[in-house]
Amino acid sequence: MASDSALFVGWKLPVVGREADALELFGSFVGFLTKQETAGSIDSFEPCLLSPHGGDLDGFILVRGERNKLSALRHSEEFEELVSRCLMSVDGFGVVDAYIGDSVGRQLQRYAKNIRR
Repeated sequence: MASDSALFVGWKLPVVGREADALELFGSFVGFLTKQETAGSIDSFEPCLLSPHGGDLDGFILVRGERNKLSALRHSEEFEELVSRCLMSVDGFGVVDAYIGDSVGRQLQRYAKNIRR
């Protein structure tokens, strides 16, 4: 069955003077997610770097998986440590729940139902 839950890990540019740290952290994050994928804790992940476009978002990683496993991952000590380090080296770093696949339709139905009130 295809995943219908994801984590969106997004960022702006590195903090000035911490560019090397930010690059190392990107590698650490990808390494961590590779380990989680091999262990079956996530279904997959996809790093994306964006070309300059005048906006705030410079890149993101979409992490796909089952909602309960993603929640456990997000609250694991290792993930929280990586996030803490990223917050000090990367501007605009954040992690949010994302709806993908069939869950997009369910969210839109919920929205449509509530705007009719």
